[in-house]
Amino acid sequence: MRTSIRRSAHLLDADAATATWERALRAAPLAGPPRTIHGDPVPGNLVIRDGRLAGLIDIAVPQIGDPASDLAPAWTVFEEPERSLFREALGLDAAAWERGRGWAFEMAIGGLHYYEETNPVFARQAARTLARLMDDGAASGLGGAGGVR
Repeated sequence: MRTSIRRSAHLLDADAATATWERALRAAPLAGPPRTIHGDPVPGNLVIRDGRLAGLIDIAVPQIGDPASDLAPAWTVFEEPERSLFREALGLDAAAWERGRGWAFEMAIGGLHYYEETNPVFARQAARTLARLMDDGAASGLGGAGGVR
């Protein structure tokens, strides 16, 4: 993660990104048993019909893990107040929410620098996600509209 932060330093505030990552690392681990997860709930894998989630695609073999790993849509899709409504509807504790923040951060920070030149659409999505994660965590540091300097 720290390597990805360094590789993205020309696109964001690296100190604020590090603070966001460290916040997620402080979250308590999953208290119960692992459960079936999707593992890649990014916008391209969400099927939306009439403004509502209708399904998920890109489902391979069943994966078992921390269900917080599937919370990425909170930051990849939603702005406030929808993000808070999503959280309330799921009834998650603070630790799960922070672990979800870490999973969303991991996907976004890796994609930001990796796809900067080869897939600008994905890079812009990663920048928006990072801006939401960092703003939501009171660690705002992405500059400019859409988060990319």
